[in-house]
Amino acid sequence: MILRKEQRFPVSFHAVLTSIKAHEHAGMVLDLSSSGCRVNSRLSVFTGMQLGLRLHLPGQDPPIRVDRGTVRWCRGEEFGVQFTEITSHENSRLRAAVQALKNSLRT
Repeated sequence: MILRKEQRFPVSFHAVLTSIKAHEHAGMVLDLSSSGCRVNSRLSVFTGMQLGLRLHLPGQDPPIRVDRGTVRWCRGEEFGVQFTEITSHENSRLRAAVQALKNSLRT
């Protein structure tokens, strides 16, 4: 069993996934942490595949951009993505959004 370094929070929002060939695909993010997420998409992925992501979190405009994510596991149309390349500005936005999710669970 793999232990996660960071807590993931259940969410439901749209994402745009960009494959290596720059094709865009729709996805739904099902859980989120500051280092990764679980996605549901019809995009055919494999472990180790590299993707770009635009995360359309509610209240975040423009979407949070992850330059590169790596698929760590896949089962059917669901897969886990570790964020491997993200600018410091986008990372700050992502961490603030995750902190807001954490705070909402406390209330």
